[in-house]
Amino acid sequence: MSLVPTTTKGRLARQKILETAASLFHQQGCAATSVDQILQAAEACKSQFYHYFPSKECLIGEVLEFHGQRLLEKQRPLQDQCHHWEGLELWFRSMVESYSDLERQLGCPVGTLAGELAARHTTLQQALESVFRRWLQPISEAFLKMKRSGRLREDVPADDLALFCGEVIQGGLLFAKTEQKVDPLKVALRHLMAYLRSLAPRAC
Repeated sequence: MSLVPTTTKGRLARQKILETAASLFHQQGCAATSVDQILQAAEACKSQFYHYFPSKECLIGEVLEFHGQRLLEKQRPLQDQCHHWEGLELWFRSMVESYSDLERQLGCPVGTLAGELAARHTTLQQALESVFRRWLQPISEAFLKMKRSGRLREDVPADDLALFCGEVIQGGLLFAKTEQKVDPLKVALRHLMAYLRSLAPRAC
């Protein structure tokens, strides 16, 4: 477990190390990034690093949490709108509009780290699962609301459908990274939306 500083100076120093590590891990991967590289880029010393983070693995776990929080914050403004079809379309559209040059070059930060870490680190695999679960939970809750309001068929499992959405989105992001353009994500989301609408009761 990492140490949370009690002073403003300490919090700023820890945050700079964390954000620097998050950026470097996203750019070049965890294995290719040394603690020394992180400290040099963050203008910090080893005593600071090991004061706040017991190990590099602990730091990676904190980076996953950092990316997870940013992911949730990014979609939070849309969560209240995603319990109807127009809200879902708005969320998908915002995903395309907010797709940055950095994401195009490097891919989704969490997805990129998952590809590197999931099969090799049991503890970090659990952290990855936690991040993805928290990302998908609001989507599942939106589908439950749509079922209650009659917009989605009662027999559709909300959790399974949310997981399917996550898989399609991550696949679209991976292909967008591979092709270095946003078009694959647009295609994935367009067909995902069409499929989701097909699950509405016939009367809708």
